[in-house]
Amino acid sequence: MNRNSKSWRSKPWKGRPDLLNGKVSTTMWKMTIPMVFAMMAMVLFNIVDTIYVGQLGTDELAAISFTFPVVFFFASIMGGLGMGATSIISRTLGAGDKERAARLTTDSLLLAITVAIISMSVGLATIDPLFRALNVNAKLFPMVKSYMEIWYFGIPAVAIPMVGNAIIRATGDTKIPMKIMLFAVFVNIILDPLLIFGIGPFPRMGIRGAAVATVSARVITMFLSIYVLVRVKKLIKWKLPTFKELKESWKDVLHVGAPNAFVSALTPASLGLVTGIISYTVGVTAVAGYGSATRLEAFVIMPIIAFCTALVPFVGQNYGSGKQQRVRDSISLGHRAVLAYGLIVFTIFAVTAPLSARMFSSDPEVIRNYCYYIWLGGLGWMGLSICYIVTNSFNALGKPLPATVITVIRVFVLILPFVLVGGIFMGAKGAFVGMAIANGLAGILAFVWLEKVMRK
Repeated sequence: MNRNSKSWRSKPWKGRPDLLNGKVSTTMWKMTIPMVFAMMAMVLFNIVDTIYVGQLGTDELAAISFTFPVVFFFASIMGGLGMGATSIISRTLGAGDKERAARLTTDSLLLAITVAIISMSVGLATIDPLFRALNVNAKLFPMVKSYMEIWYFGIPAVAIPMVGNAIIRATGDTKIPMKIMLFAVFVNIILDPLLIFGIGPFPRMGIRGAAVATVSARVITMFLSIYVLVRVKKLIKWKLPTFKELKESWKDVLHVGAPNAFVSALTPASLGLVTGIISYTVGVTAVAGYGSATRLEAFVIMPIIAFCTALVPFVGQNYGSGKQQRVRDSISLGHRAVLAYGLIVFTIFAVTAPLSARMFSSDPEVIRNYCYYIWLGGLGWMGLSICYIVTNSFNALGKPLPATVITVIRVFVLILPFVLVGGIFMGAKGAFVGMAIANGLAGILAFVWLEKVMRK
């Protein structure tokens, strides 16, 4: 081991949990809690935009709603790059090679910029045909176009902090990304009303103001994340890479990043397919109940995703350091934690379902279907949680293929057929039972697969 690696192992950055030597459970919780707040900040970021735009009118709210799937798609691509960077850089740091980690960090940001520029160009060139294909009517189209023109120009400001914060997390530091995201929400909350409604010296920009506020907040987070990587983590190399170095780095990042981006994009696609199946086999009130319940489910799953996000750098560093037992211990902790959490929140929300349903609708049929989903579909939360633990663990180990296969099987082999058959023969109850069974079987498959790999 060289001197740099010894220094890396023995002197962790200030405020960063010791991923290689600290108590597994304590370290994981220290990393997870900031991630919960960071993810809440991300949700709040979108909610703030929706609330303010909604005050402009129904048309404006509908217009910005059309942009969500497209924004989510491009964010999935950048999130995939971030996962790829986290996986390879955490394993490199665990192996004690900070010099290589700095090269990977710099090249990952260059990759993010390259992909962002390509995405921006493609996005701007396809606004008209894409949103026409999404059936945006003539009244809403100008508003959608004005929002997306600004948002597409801001893609680099979205990509760089997403990848940059992922790299910061690869060092084991989840507090700084949390602070960066919270600051972005604060900026967005301040700028949104000023630019949307034209308060004080600011011009009234309407829906365009929401886009400008979002991009402005992202630009600030971009500079903050770069500052941290340069001055705090010292993981930026100013020397330009050779073509061979760049090719090798991009290959390492995309090995995990490309499949992860594909898997991330499956989430909104599968949600849309399931909604279509429920609408076809059951009806509109079942869709309304299901849609409302899945919004609650997103908050239920959030702490699990936060734990999984923290798990990736922990597993990556310890795997790179050859500490297999700590890898096993962290994954085992994850399984126990998400099963216990899933059981607790299912019990709580199952009991309170009739009350929480009234937050979304007063229609008795919608409330009934909402409760059916919580009571029946909620039984699959534990299996879904195990899938998250396993797929993130595989990505951290640099094995994206099993993670991708598990997700594809869960969505296309299990969820869609089970929901379709259940809906046809048993209505809403059958569709939701099918969802629960599919997630449960996927969880068992994922658990067995990872256990088999870890025994080798």
